Amino acid sequence: MFDDKITSAILDDREKEMRNLLKGGIFSRPVSPNYVLKRYGRTALTLAIHYGMPQVVKVLLQFKADVNLLDQSGDSPLTLAAYNKEVEISRLLLANGANPNVPDKDGKSPLQWAAQQQSIDIMTLLLARGANVNQADEGGSTPLDAAVDENYVNCVSFLLKRGAAVDKGKEKGAKLLCSAARQGSLDMLKLLLAQGMVDINTRHYSTTPLIYAAFAGQLPVVKYLIEAGADPSCIDSSGTARENALKNQHFGIVAYLDSVAPPAPTPQSSIQPAAATSSQHVKAVRATPTSHPTFVSLEAATNYIRSFPHDTEWPVLGNFVMQSEAVGSSNRTVFRAFNKKKRGKSYVVKLTEHQHELDFIEAINALDGVDSGATKHLVECFEWGPVAVAGFDCLALVMEAGRANCHETLRAMQDDEYMRLRCIDHIASAVGFLHRHEYVHGDLKLENVMDFGSFKLIDFDTATRVGQPMAPFCTKPYCPPELARQIVCRSTDAPLLATPSLDIWSLGVLVLKLFSTDGVLVEFAGVEGDAILDILAAPGFSFQASLRAANLTGRQRKYLSKCLEPDVAKRAPTVADILKLVKLKTDMTTSRTRFAPPSATLVPALVVPTQPRSAQPSPCIWLVDADPKHLPVGWEKHVDRLRDVTFHVRFQCESHADGVCATSSENEWLEMTGGSESMRAALPILAASALLLKGLTLASYYDLVVGDGFEFDFQSALRHCLIVEALDQLQYAPGPRVPFEAALEAMTFRLENEDLEDEDASALMDMLRQTFMDHRQSVAVADAMAKLGMKAFSQLNGLRQVNCDGQVRWMCEKHAVGLSIP
Repeated sequence: MFDDKITSAILDDREKEMRNLLKGGIFSRPVSPNYVLKRYGRTALTLAIHYGMPQVVKVLLQFKADVNLLDQSGDSPLTLAAYNKEVEISRLLLANGANPNVPDKDGKSPLQWAAQQQSIDIMTLLLARGANVNQADEGGSTPLDAAVDENYVNCVSFLLKRGAAVDKGKEKGAKLLCSAARQGSLDMLKLLLAQGMVDINTRHYSTTPLIYAAFAGQLPVVKYLIEAGADPSCIDSSGTARENALKNQHFGIVAYLDSVAPPAPTPQSSIQPAAATSSQHVKAVRATPTSHPTFVSLEAATNYIRSFPHDTEWPVLGNFVMQSEAVGSSNRTVFRAFNKKKRGKSYVVKLTEHQHELDFIEAINALDGVDSGATKHLVECFEWGPVAVAGFDCLALVMEAGRANCHETLRAMQDDEYMRLRCIDHIASAVGFLHRHEYVHGDLKLENVMDFGSFKLIDFDTATRVGQPMAPFCTKPYCPPELARQIVCRSTDAPLLATPSLDIWSLGVLVLKLFSTDGVLVEFAGVEGDAILDILAAPGFSFQASLRAANLTGRQRKYLSKCLEPDVAKRAPTVADILKLVKLKTDMTTSRTRFAPPSATLVPALVVPTQPRSAQPSPCIWLVDADPKHLPVGWEKHVDRLRDVTFHVRFQCESHADGVCATSSENEWLEMTGGSESMRAALPILAASALLLKGLTLASYYDLVVGDGFEFDFQSALRHCLIVEALDQLQYAPGPRVPFEAALEAMTFRLENEDLEDEDASALMDMLRQTFMDHRQSVAVADAMAKLGMKAFSQLNGLRQVNCDGQVRWMCEKHAVGLSIP
């Protein structure tokens, strides 16, 4: 009970309600200002900070909330405010005694978070209150490190002026200088060197800033370092700066270095090839380095391995030898390899620290004699086990080498229909195999599908037994909504358990990308990072816009939409619908619209009642929504929370197909609360609109449309349906329904749950169309409008009544341009 009221007060930033809770004016006893909300694992204070609600924060501070208390997520109030760049809230916390040096669970100070977020305003506040400018986290990183890593020159300058130590800790100055050189940040480099605390030839992992810059192709940085006194003769394990530039084909840097310091004779061990033998085809062998630095992470070890020439050899398992050449730009732990006894085949070696991936491979290979399809469409693995590479202990997995992943070949696959469908067939079969043996892949995406001649799944880092907890990890555009909600809310509830439905959603997104131009999904256009998860986690999210934009037939959309159903209970339980999509003929055609009366033999159970008609058509597709900030947490299951929420009702333009509609302004919306009499009056029409939109969406999967120029926006239909369903439960005694509601429910049920023949689908579309046309002139719509105080004007709720080819239409201002009023 406390949780719901506190959450509602916080999310709506209602300081009066929060004050009453803290005083005990709502419950029989006061609520503690340090109350922990179980759903979020946050205190009332940190939840208010997380959502940026300064008025509630003020009230909590007035009631002596603990400003230094870490919540169950491990965040302190100040670290969370710094992370969210909440300047005013940071000021409030500090003014009320917050310690500027209290770190979060990872040892990161508020100042480090502010530096990482490039918030100089918060950094100024923290330092004025005594923040330690050199405070390090558990990994030894300081605020200065954070700013350098993010290449925030202004933040670095700010910190240096306030005493940040460039040479703080072991190799700290070298690391900062080399990081700037590698990134090509000339301003950062000049700033750091100006402190006079680091030698220009300092080394980080045995490599100087000049070598880092030459290796990365940063010519302006190379010139600056040489002019500032860098020594071009310094060498690391790959040679001099010139040799590193030559190896990476940075010929401009080679020419420049030759002009300032001609190359010395190359020693025997450098990158020059060995002298030719009597057989000109014998290749020089790059010996394995015998001594190495000590590494504390796999990342550091693989960075070191990649710093050597590509043909440097590293023995791994049995006869397999790994080379220093990484496979692809993103696979930083996967390297090319060969078998000393079978030189004709290509292999790769993946280095990992995750034993569970090897356990998965072991279990799958054990099925080879049990299930004939065991490894047909999974990458073939030859050896796996513990190794020591470059002196670092880890695990290795030797696999067959593929040609390219499907992200890299997307354009070619979209040009070749057979290749695209073949890929889907192979991967759906692989996923089906995993599910039969109670495994969930957990990271299905184009990058994890490789072309080996046939298409196979790779990368089993996240493979999980069905029923076991899933790691809170995802590739964002492919993330199922239920996992997105857990990640966004940083839920401390029971973890999400692995189920096949998680893979079904991600597989659906993968297939949708294969049919979408350049793999771009409409819902995520111009959106990156965590904002994608916010979109996925929002109630009512759907891929309707992308499904309609994709190069899919109607039936293909139908089968794919079942896999992309946000409601887990309704989502396709297996890969069967994906395989149906593959088996459809690609030249399938379906009648767009048929207006002949439906045959009684096709749909004998559906009889649509005749509706009393009004004189003029009215806008009959009504949509209801509310500001997401005002929708209380958990409203889908606790509908009573919607009673006092303000909703706005708007009418949908009847010509949406011609492009994005003009947005109606707020003063054109109808506003009403969830529990009001106005909502009771509007609900029958809102419910009918939900059924019509759902039915028309389902009919579009058979390539059927209303016709006569009518077209509606289906993107927001699911959210509308969810809200109407909740309001319908809240208004437990709703007013009279429209006469055709039962018949409409029966139509949508058949379209949703039956695999209809074309004739049956067309007959249902005829009935839907007639129902819609009757609804436009129904007395039920006119009565609802009268109860809401609306009269039959030529302009209504942002729409205009216009004459379109002799027919009355209700259109937005944009689509009504040039059309006359009837």
